Amino acid sequence: MRLENPVIIGLISMITGLTDRESVQKVYRQCWLRGLEILSARGEATVPNPAIISLLEKAEEESHKLG
Repeated sequence: MRLENPVIIGLISMITGLTDRESVQKVYRQCWLRGLEILSARGEATVPNPAIISLLEKAEEESHKLG
């Protein structure tokens, strides 16, 4: 998450009351995916995943491989 905008991370923390990195990352990912759904519904161009989303997806894929 250090690569992402600290304002967004702080905002998520303030709104949710969460302070641990893992929980904030989960909310960040949910917000990102929800935003993509909204943009897709409007027919707007897709945007590339930020670094944190790519890392989370890779970690999720690895955890599925390990069982």
